[in-house]
Amino acid sequence: MIKRFAILILVIIISQGVFGQEKTLLDYDPCSETVNKKSLKKFDKAFNLYLKGDFSSASDILRDLIISQPDFASPYFIVGLIGASKSNPSTIEKFFPKVIEVCPEYSHPMLFYYLGLIEYTYERFDSSLKHFKAFKQLASENSNTVYDSLILEAENYIEWSEFITETKSNPIDFRPRKINNIATNEDEYLPFISLDREKIFFTRRQYVKKNNESTFYDHANVEMKELFSMASLQENGLYDKGFPLPEPFNESYNEGGATLTADNRDLYYTVCMPKEDYLNCDIYHSRWLGEYWSDIKNLGNNINTLGTWESQPCISPDGKTLYFVSNRGGGYGGLDIWYSRKQKDGSWSRALNAGSRINTPLDEKAPFVHPDGISFYFSSTGWRGMGGYDLFYIRLDDKTMKKPINLGYPINTEADEVGVYVTIDNKTAYFASNNIEGEPNWNIYEFELDEKYRPLNTKLLKGNISDHSDDGIGAELELTRISDKTQTNYDIDPLTGAFAVVVLQDEPYMLKAKKEGFAFESKLITKETTKEAKPIQMEIKELKVGESYVIKDILFASNSYEISLESQQVIDAFIDYLNEYPKIRCTIEGHTDNIGKEEDNQILSENRAKAVADYIIKSRIREDRIKYQGFGSKNPVSDNNTEESRSKNRRTVFKIDSM
Repeated sequence: MIKRFAILILVIIISQGVFGQEKTLLDYDPCSETVNKKSLKKFDKAFNLYLKGDFSSASDILRDLIISQPDFASPYFIVGLIGASKSNPSTIEKFFPKVIEVCPEYSHPMLFYYLGLIEYTYERFDSSLKHFKAFKQLASENSNTVYDSLILEAENYIEWSEFITETKSNPIDFRPRKINNIATNEDEYLPFISLDREKIFFTRRQYVKKNNESTFYDHANVEMKELFSMASLQENGLYDKGFPLPEPFNESYNEGGATLTADNRDLYYTVCMPKEDYLNCDIYHSRWLGEYWSDIKNLGNNINTLGTWESQPCISPDGKTLYFVSNRGGGYGGLDIWYSRKQKDGSWSRALNAGSRINTPLDEKAPFVHPDGISFYFSSTGWRGMGGYDLFYIRLDDKTMKKPINLGYPINTEADEVGVYVTIDNKTAYFASNNIEGEPNWNIYEFELDEKYRPLNTKLLKGNISDHSDDGIGAELELTRISDKTQTNYDIDPLTGAFAVVVLQDEPYMLKAKKEGFAFESKLITKETTKEAKPIQMEIKELKVGESYVIKDILFASNSYEISLESQQVIDAFIDYLNEYPKIRCTIEGHTDNIGKEEDNQILSENRAKAVADYIIKSRIREDRIKYQGFGSKNPVSDNNTEESRSKNRRTVFKIDSM
């Protein structure tokens, strides 16, 4: 507390300018009327010595007066001012409160400024508000330009005191649970949980050998290091203890602060190495190759600049936007949050500052953008908080939200709260703290996030793309949100065809696998799709004249050929495909299962094929490119013994006539 108070008083410069010409100092001290003339004369001498800067001589006289005239308030006040001039917190705390105790009517504005500082420092915010408001009132009644800046300072303290009082009076529901297996006697912090929650990456600070020459434990042969570690989810639903990651990790001085793409393949993290005059931290990348991680690679000069500190990356689920912390120039001051976009050639664009809605002249750390793409969390000392680093939340898409929201008390305290991770289900949050239940070291905790700060409800969908061509899987994955046509491109594992995408649970999407010279392949994602646990299966086939290809998710009501709104979205995507391949001419084919009379199925299949063809032609695809034909139940691709197999036979396909 004293250290913090000392910092506060250094901003105050006391001079004779705070004493107005129209008043003498004793005019502020109505209780001085009872003081004898001899004591008043001694005080006048001491006050003049103070104004000349002879604090030592003035203090000697004033302290004698305090002994001989203990009910004389003004000597206490000047001794307090001398303490302020010398940045002596103990003198300030002792003598200013004594002024108001001796003379409750004392009215010099500076007394109440310092009383406000004292109360604010010790978190007595109600009293702090009272004193700062009194200072503001008294200062405004005295025409003195010296008070102008102090009034602005007082208004700032009033706002902070009101904020803290209001925040503490309305605590949020906060019941943190320690991740027991991961928690050890060492420090664990900077957690990142994979979107599927199968792994937790974190940093553990512990002693390790300096070298392997010593074959027994040797105190002189150990050093404290920050080890990049990972814990895995076990079958019982709990995480194991976690262990340092093997090479290529943990080869440097300190490592950690990881972030991972949705498919768990691309990892970004911080590597720190001591330079001659500073600790240099840069951001590196490694890719999961199926059985091991690739060699780490520095992200280059657009992100890691010479002589600066880059750390705490956060990658968007699609791997295309990277947020990180840097102290480089050109920002708002201190540590700022920056971001970079991944280019088509795999390089990173020149980093841009995240802007004044996030960054302040003080420090911002630990950016985290939720998989919903718009809910942004970070730590800051610059926005209004409880003290130290606090956790904040802002919606990136809400331009009316000019400043972030403090996550509230008791999540945020006077201590430092740095870094929060919110799971994809939007309810559970993880963070590290050394300020819970008297724990002396840093541990990782989880808690239920208050609804006010929750992101949108999202879902991780995994799947696989089959590609039977000789050149391997080289497809692109395009996810389009149907409501606003927002497109996001995801990478596919070139070896296995595996992929993972993130969707908003209440939004429909169109997922397309695209490869030059290959057939249209799509998947309509709806609320029902997101509820399914099974992976999405897609298959891309090379275009060949005479071959037929299924257009998935074109659905009709029973015995109807009216195209549903959802089916229109699928056909619209197919129309985009036809525009990409303007030489294709094709026949839309309709097929049914074997339920009902064959002649009825034949008519129904023709009408459905015609409805699709008509819709395509009305969408400005030349009529000579599209034909249609119905086949009833004649050409099944599966037996008709079960509903699942019959559903495969109820299909719409396109056959390549020429290209």
